[in-house]
Formats: sequence, structure tokens, C-alpha cells
Amino acid sequence: MVELELYLREDGYKILSKAKILNDEDSKNDPDDDPYKSKYAARELYQIVKNKVENLRINDCEDELAVKIRKLSTAISLKLAINYEETEELSTSEELLNKCLEDVEKYKMQHDCVNLYQAVLNQLAILWSHRRSSEKALKYLELAETIFKTFKQEEGDSPMMCSEWLETIEYDEEKLLRERAANFENTYTLTLYYCAQVFTQLDEKSKAARYCHVTLQRQLNSMKYDPIDWALNAATLSQYYITENIVLARHCLAAASYVFSEAHNDSDIGNDKDLYDQRKADITRCWIKYGLQILDASKDYLTEELADLDVCSEAPESKIFSRAKEEDDSNDPNSSDDYDIQNISQKHLRFDLELTVHEEKITDKPVLVFDDARKVFLQIQEWIQSAKEYYTMNGHCSDYIQLVQDHSSAFKHLAFFELDMDRQCKMHKKRIDMLLEIANVINPQHYLLAKRQLIFEVAETYSSMADLKLAKLESEPRSRTPHAVNKINQLATHGIEQFQAYLDSLKDPKTGFPSKLSENDVRPALVAKFCMGRLYSKLIFPGVEEKLSNFLKSLEHYKFVVDYCKQHPEDQDKVTHEYDICVEMVELLPLKMERIRQLNS
Repeated sequence: MVELELYLREDGYKILSKAKILNDEDSKNDPDDDPYKSKYAARELYQIVKNKVENLRINDCEDELAVKIRKLSTAISLKLAINYEETEELSTSEELLNKCLEDVEKYKMQHDCVNLYQAVLNQLAILWSHRRSSEKALKYLELAETIFKTFKQEEGDSPMMCSEWLETIEYDEEKLLRERAANFENTYTLTLYYCAQVFTQLDEKSKAARYCHVTLQRQLNSMKYDPIDWALNAATLSQYYITENIVLARHCLAAASYVFSEAHNDSDIGNDKDLYDQRKADITRCWIKYGLQILDASKDYLTEELADLDVCSEAPESKIFSRAKEEDDSNDPNSSDDYDIQNISQKHLRFDLELTVHEEKITDKPVLVFDDARKVFLQIQEWIQSAKEYYTMNGHCSDYIQLVQDHSSAFKHLAFFELDMDRQCKMHKKRIDMLLEIANVINPQHYLLAKRQLIFEVAETYSSMADLKLAKLESEPRSRTPHAVNKINQLATHGIEQFQAYLDSLKDPKTGFPSKLSENDVRPALVAKFCMGRLYSKLIFPGVEEKLSNFLKSLEHYKFVVDYCKQHPEDQDKVTHEYDICVEMVELLPLKMERIRQLNS
């Protein structure tokens, strides 16, 4: 035992310290033609110390010295395993990690070994996650969770740190205990962080969100986080909650903005101003999506729930609003235990931050009238302009296009709350102007999908405007002037032209329109045909021949949808509603056309 301590003090710890510097710091500056130079050098040093301490074993018996050497060797092997993983030698890394588990299995609940065992399990999870074996990674993480909880409940909260095997730590006893407790918790936080990633890979969104949320909360409480990374993760988490729990979605975004502001005075930010600006814009874009969801969810609230509302009772709220209230009312005494992650109540998921200034910018309640919807719209519009400061047309065209589409969506949602049809049309006209402005300048060779989306949305918007003008004409017969009729015809014609432009973009230059549409094109293409059928039937002309001609064109488009679905029945479920209408119209339109002929014969 004395010989081991002497070696470590005089040589071992120095070599291990040099290896750590080589592996973690010097490796960042390795040349491109020899990217692992420092890591290979570190590996040799780790191996030197490992061989030396293992040679100090007197015999094969498990005496105190042998056990200490076994644990020390395991700590060094863990460093070697990480080194091999970082140099993309996963098989060797796996062998070392499995040997680590085997060597300390019977000591895993001991004060000087539990954190080491934790770290090995986390590293195995990382390795299998990189191999896309999420189920296997999860197995190790669940074991790491269990080890932490069991030790904490049965033994205490300040076990020896893994790093203490590899260096001398000169703390007074009180500080050492604090450091150990913090390290134990931080290792567990890493376990939760990896769990969130693995559940994401497994597409278990609810579990991934909970683990991510608790990870963020623990990082915040321990003060161990990078403000930019933390803020981006919190904002990203909000995008899950916007369809599940609108209150938590806003809370996460407010926390993201609050913590991100901490990075503003960071002395290191000057070294990467572009990254700072990009992350700021990314968080703003998450706020935009939140605002759009508020408007969209409020539309659902009004259309689906107010229909059956008893005016004498309290108004019901849609799922994303009501679920937040239900969770907030939870009085489960165990719900504050962040070790039972799946059962934590909403109030215990709130970050301990003063977020009023950020949360007051936008509501977390359904908006019911135009004035309230307009407040949300104006805030969305402000965020869009802010995000465009980074995501410019010239530098980030795809992102800029998405922001324009978000702006169009905001106008679309706002129009729902407007009762005046003429003002609704003006909002839709603004949508068309902004969408066409960019659709007409982007290169279809580089942005074909984006151009298709823009054209399709323009076509839908023209169709909506035609419907509004026609509805006004039918509700106000006195407004049926030649100008009003001509306007309806213009809007319907523009819609037809834009839908046709979308369909033309699907054509092959040599073979023309495909007989079999790709998976992603089936629904929009058939919907375009369906809408063109509707628009041709809405054209208003006094002449019989013009009427019959338009009905015939309408019939052709409806028939295309029916024929395509008969030829490709596997695609019919993608347009079930439209298909049923098309079948009906294919039967009715010929009869209607025949009646027109008879009346005018």
C-alpha cells in the first residue's frame, strides 16, 4: 500500500495530469493531418500508469491493496475508454467499459466506487447511442438511475468523486463534502440528459420532454450550464409543449430569454458573435411558433368548443389550455420528487426564475376577440422582424422563406377573428403580396420545394378570397355589381393559375406529369386538382356556353382525383374527404350540365 501511495505522489498523479491536459486541451490544437496526435500521446501515458499500478499487486488475493488497485485501474480504464471512443475506436472502448463494469461490480455501492460505476454506465450509454442502439443505451441509463437513487436513499449524498482516483484534491473536509455531493448530483444530471436524447431517438416524445425539462432544472439549480446552450435547449423544449401544455411552453420560452440574457455580458461572446446572434434568432423563432399556436389553438377553441357552450357555465378550454390547469392543480405529495420524473407536477417543473417581464409579452390563454388576437399578431410580427435581422434573404434564404411563411400564417390566423369580409380580404392580399414577392425571385433549381410551398399557399389564399367575395355576394344581393362579379372571377382565375403552376412544377421535362405521384406529393397534388374543380364551378358568366365550358373543366379535375384514387387505392386515405366530394360531383355535374342545356334549348 505504501509503495502505491509513494508512486502516485511522486510520479503517477503527474503523469495522469499530463495525460488529461493532452487529451482534453492540447488535442484541440492538433493539425488536420494528424487530428489525434495528442489523444494518442495521452493514451500512452494512461497506459503507463495503469500498467505500473497493476504490477504492484503482490498476489491474486483480494486484500485491501488489491481492491484499491482494481478500483484505481478501473478509473484509468474509463479514461482510456473515453479516449478510444473519441478516436472512433468503438470496439476497443466497449471492451474496456465492459471490463470496468466487471471489475467493480461487487463494489458498486461502496462510497469510493459508486460514482465511478455511474460514470462507466453513462459512457456505455453514449457509446451505444452513437451506434444508434437506443434500447441498449437506455438499459445502461436506467441502471445508472437506479444506482444513484438507491445509494442516495441508503448510503448518503456525498460519495467519493471518480476524479479523486486520478489526482490529489486539497480541500478542507467541509468543502470536499460539498464538492462530492455536487459531483454526484451532476453525474446524475448527465444521466438524465442522455436519457432525454435516447428517448428522442426512440420517438418517445413525452418522456424525452420530461427528462429534458428536469435536466434543465437541475442544471439551473446547480449553476452548471452554458447560458446559450441552456437557453436554446429550453426554447426547443417549448416546441414540444406548444401542442401539449401552453403554460409550460411559455414558461420555458420565458426562461430561455431570461437565461440567454446572461450571455450578453459574457467576455467570451466576442469570440463568436455570429453564434450568439444565430441563437438569439433561433429562440425568437421559437417564440414565433408559440404565438402562432396561441392563435391556432384559439381558433379550435372557438370553432369546436363554443358550439356547445352553455352561456351560464364557465367556458371550457381546449386541451393545451385545460391540461395545464389540471397539472397545476395536482396536490400529489410525491410530485415534487425529481427522482420520480414521470410523475412531477407542473408547479414543480417551473424554473426558479423571475420571468414576469418575459411572460407578460404574450398570453397563455385562448384569445376570443379580434382585439386580443391582434395583440398576439403584433407581437409575432415584431419577433419576425427581429429574426430577419439574422436570417436575411441573401445569407440564409431557406430560413428567410420560413419566416415569410410564418408571417403569412399570422395574417391567416388573424383573419379568422375579423368579422368584416372586406378586411379579411385585405389581410389575405397582404399574404399573397409577401409570398409572391419571394416566390418570384428564388431560383427553382435550388429552392424547388420552397417555391412549390409558396405557390400552393398563394393558390389557397386566392381561393379563400374568392370564397369570401362570393359569400358576401350571396348574403348581400344588392352588392351584385359587374365589378363584384368580375372580382370573384379574377380571384378564382388567379387561384386556378397558381394551382396549375404548382402542378406544372411536378412535371418531368421529358415525360410530363407523373402517372404515380411520390409519397409527399400525393395529397397536395390531388388537393390542387380538387380546388381547381371548385374554382371553375365558382366562375360567374352569363353565357350558357361559358357556364358549360367551366363546368366541364370542373368535372375533368374532379374526375382526375377519382380516377387516380381508383388506379392507386393505397393513396385514397390521404384525401378521404376530397375524394368523397369528387365522387359526388362526378355524378352530379353531368346532370346539372344537361339541365342547363335543356333550359336553353
